[in-house]
Amino acid sequence: MAFTIHSAVRVQGSVMRAFVLSFGLICLSMQAQAQDGCIGASEMRDLVAQKHVIAPSAAMAAAKSAVPGADMLRANLCRQDSALIYQIVTLRPDGKVVQIIVNGTSGRVESIR
Repeated sequence: MAFTIHSAVRVQGSVMRAFVLSFGLICLSMQAQAQDGCIGASEMRDLVAQKHVIAPSAAMAAAKSAVPGADMLRANLCRQDSALIYQIVTLRPDGKVVQIIVNGTSGRVESIR
C-alpha cells in the first residue's frame, strides 16, 4: 500500500479529532464536577432499577438519532425543577459541541443546543 497525501490528510484528521475529543472530555469532566443538581452513579442505578427513569443507553440512543454521526462525550442525569433529565453532550463531525436534553422519564428529546 502506497503512502499518499490523501492518506496523510486522513491520518492527520483522525489525530486532530482524537485530540479534540480528549480535550472536550477533560473540559466536560471539570464542568460536570461543578454542576449542581446532577445525580451520582449509585443513585442513577437505583432510579433506573426502580423504573423512575430510562436507562442512560436509551437516552443516548435518543440523542444519537437527534444528532446523527455525533460522538457521545458525556451523559449526566440531573434534576431540573421537578423533572429528571439527561444532559448529553456530543461532538458533531464538523467539530461543533452540541448539548441534547432528553426527558429522563419518557426518553423524548426536549432540546438541542
